[in-house]
Amino acid sequence: MGYDKKLFDFDFIEVVPLDSSNGKAYVCLNKDNKWGLMEVRDNNTAISDWSMVVDFLYEDMNSLMEAF
Repeated sequence: MGYDKKLFDFDFIEVVPLDSSNGKAYVCLNKDNKWGLMEVRDNNTAISDWSMVVDFLYEDMNSLMEAF
């Protein structure tokens, strides 16, 4: 297994998963004290599709969620 592989070339201060029941989940990510949002989509495989839907622009997670 590739446990040493990283999705990003940087580390996060905090990761907050937000669950969903519609085949999409969201993950709030704190990088350098700025928050961004990643969407993870179920595609019926072991490796889900993902994309950053909000860049690291927000000072706190509440501001991020209000904007999204």
